[in-house]
Amino acid sequence: MKTDWYKNTFPKDFCRWLKPLGLFIFLWTSAGTSSVWAQPNTLYGYGSEGGAQGFGTLYKVQVPGGSIVKVFDFPKTEGAEPAHATLMQASNGKLYGVTGGGGANLSGVLFEYDPVAKSYSALYSFDYPTGAEPVGRLVESSGKLYGMTAYGGSGGRGVLYEYDLNTQTYAVKIAFSSNGDAADPRGSLTDLGGIFYGTTNAGGSESAGVLFSYDPNTNALNYWHHFGVSGAGAGPVGSLTVMGSKLYGTTEQGGANGQGVLYEFDPGTVSYTELYPFDGTTGGAPRGALLPDAGILYGTASQGGSNGAGVLFSYNTGTNLYATLHDFGFSDGAGPEGDLAIFSGKLYGMTPNGGGSNLGVLFEYNLGANAYQVLLEFQQFNTGNSRNGLLEIGGVLYGMTASPGKIFTYEVATATFTPLVSFLGAWRKIVRHDGVRRLVRPGRPVRTQPGKRRVHGAAPF
Repeated sequence: MKTDWYKNTFPKDFCRWLKPLGLFIFLWTSAGTSSVWAQPNTLYGYGSEGGAQGFGTLYKVQVPGGSIVKVFDFPKTEGAEPAHATLMQASNGKLYGVTGGGGANLSGVLFEYDPVAKSYSALYSFDYPTGAEPVGRLVESSGKLYGMTAYGGSGGRGVLYEYDLNTQTYAVKIAFSSNGDAADPRGSLTDLGGIFYGTTNAGGSESAGVLFSYDPNTNALNYWHHFGVSGAGAGPVGSLTVMGSKLYGTTEQGGANGQGVLYEFDPGTVSYTELYPFDGTTGGAPRGALLPDAGILYGTASQGGSNGAGVLFSYNTGTNLYATLHDFGFSDGAGPEGDLAIFSGKLYGMTPNGGGSNLGVLFEYNLGANAYQVLLEFQQFNTGNSRNGLLEIGGVLYGMTASPGKIFTYEVATATFTPLVSFLGAWRKIVRHDGVRRLVRPGRPVRTQPGKRRVHGAAPF
């Protein structure tokens, strides 16, 4: 919890180090409970900048005494600020994910987290020539991971890649481009019958995105729908969702009201159907993936609603009825973008904004009682701004925050929040609209398209 309690506990010299460096301290208590980097009578903390490589240092201080000792200089290969990403559990029981920044080339990393050994490994550092700033959730097939990047590759508009867990090799399978092809993927790949389906935010006949399929066995790429035709939905951001034999998704823009649409795609008949046009009052600009459960799709819209801060909604595919479940109101979260999780009749999600210090919240929605509650405000743990989704495993939620980046768990039964890994890279390589790459620091606005700005750590949409 954010407080200055340390001022009355530690020497003044240590306090002068503590607050400016933004150290996060985890203490071994007499009851034996602990979190990350803790030993009896020793406090550990880290600075997000400085050190031999400029990517932060790990410090320790003995209690009592207060002498500060530098333990480790963090390398830049750790990764930085995951955004629009969700962890996945592979068949080996380990968790895999991506960060949009950091790494040896400052273009993101693909990482592995072992929940048993509690160990983190950066497996691959992305670079612009072969794909930069990975997004979304990874998908596994035959011991290989597949995903997409938002930028880079030979066409400069992102790639679809493969990472072999056995050989630890990376390969570009599809390079997106701007010559009428699909371009700028923003979501994840979705497996349906061994074929991967996905969307891009741009490209296609109307430059408003494409719904495509990719066969990992034959390397065949097919385009099934071009968004933006005749005022239809445009600019899909979230991932596709499987329910039965059909795929469901949303677009951030377009539709009858210009606020995006909820749509259905049937691969069997190759038919695309718009199910619901968002209208602002019931939500707008949906960005996360839909969550299916018993014939009902659950999702969030990042804008609109009665307070203009987004909504939590449901869509019944049997009755074709749309319902607003909760209107976010800033104090209880705002602008939800990440994927939801469901456990024991309750929905769980995060917001990047709202709550204390506008750092976002972790929330729960009880479907049986139609009740919404904030489980925690991320400012309590000096982190937040999460545009990422949640992964539920046995009643434990795994998630990632962005500022500063952390992997964490939240145990539903005990309401326990535990940080597992901190991403400490402080710089990112940003690609501008003219193809020029440059380095930026957190919070520094960067022009990526004419008339638009992107802030480091924020969503590139």
